[in-house]
Amino acid sequence: MTVTEVPAENTIPKGKYTFIGIDIDTTGRRILDEIVHLAAYSPEEEFDQYVIPVMNLNPAARQRHQLRIITVGFFRMLKCTLTNKVVKCKTEVVALKTFLEWLEQRKAADVGSEGVVLVYYENIKFIPYMLLEALKKYDLVERFSQIVVGFVDGHSMAEVKSDATKIEAIREQTKLQLKQEELEKYFEGNAMVRARFAYKLLEQMGKDAGTNETDNINGQIVDLIQGFVHSVNVDINELTNQNKCIDLQSSFRPIFVNFFKTNLYHRYKAVTFRRVLAEKGFDLKSLEDIWKEKKKDGLTEIIEKLDDIKEENRGELVDILDSYFDPDKEAIVPPPKSNGGRRRSFRKGSSPRENRRSRKGENSDKKHAIENNNNNDVQSTPESATRSPRRNRRSRRRFSTKQLNRSLNEATTETDATTNSPVIKTTASEITVA
Repeated sequence: MTVTEVPAENTIPKGKYTFIGIDIDTTGRRILDEIVHLAAYSPEEEFDQYVIPVMNLNPAARQRHQLRIITVGFFRMLKCTLTNKVVKCKTEVVALKTFLEWLEQRKAADVGSEGVVLVYYENIKFIPYMLLEALKKYDLVERFSQIVVGFVDGHSMAEVKSDATKIEAIREQTKLQLKQEELEKYFEGNAMVRARFAYKLLEQMGKDAGTNETDNINGQIVDLIQGFVHSVNVDINELTNQNKCIDLQSSFRPIFVNFFKTNLYHRYKAVTFRRVLAEKGFDLKSLEDIWKEKKKDGLTEIIEKLDDIKEENRGELVDILDSYFDPDKEAIVPPPKSNGGRRRSFRKGSSPRENRRSRKGENSDKKHAIENNNNNDVQSTPESATRSPRRNRRSRRRFSTKQLNRSLNEATTETDATTNSPVIKTTASEITVA
């Protein structure tokens, strides 16, 4: 993986800055997702705040962050599946305003600081975009720009300035420095753990770059991050381009809609094709104009210049686009998603529900045919022999008043014959039923 440094005009000048590690947990990995957990770390103080989102976490986010949304009555709550407890949350706007106030306090506490620099560690740039997108919804970007001057890509810097062994050693050292109650909740899906690790990694690389004097550590880090820090304005412009890229990708939906109804292989390929075409500035209309002008040769000329697409897949993309634009050709559609190996034969032109009804009717016809054959075989047998005995559910015997008096008289008579003791005779009319 090649790491490209930030141009000099997009970075920040040298000076004294306040470095803070940051990370977030979200409901997904898209720009339109929401923040669930906002965490920031500095040696003096930490910021740890959970946010109640409007949408639910997708399955991958629930598995990674061990969080899920529950509903109790009319109220939505955020629950940690590790501790099985409800997490105290705030709304997104309140959490962001509280975070900005905390950043202002950290900047004011660091005397002579020219601004705050946020450090994140991830292989794909996502945190700055999500944070700016959330701030933009509540018109807080201007206030944020007055406090924060830039972001540092800790992952790209570590690939150049450090190695995998040191990174893993710092990760374990960060784990050992946790308290016992924090150690029980330590896992990579927690935003606070990743924010603490991002700051510790930057601090250790700053110490390795020069002397171990703590008074000069800030200057060493400033020299170290040159080429890897980018200003907030650069990220705002990139976010605008990202939103435009999403709109361009949406224009290709009619071409690749069938690819998303199949297995993961074809879905991943369709996502790659859309993303690469949108990043180069193409949309559905522009490609259609090229096809009308130069037909398939024009599409081939454009696709061959896309280095992000593998050579063996470029011809497939050309065929997909050509079959869609050419009315005389049948559009290329990937094979349908398999049903898990089950064999199901549907009648042509009927829905699965109608097939289930037809199969049910066929089974009932077969059952009646078998019963008719059995009846024909046992015609010589009496019906009483073939009929299974039926149990009478109402098997309780009911006695009339005369029958009860007769049975009581017989019982008293037998008692007089065996024992010569007087017996009090009782009639059924004198018996009361409780």
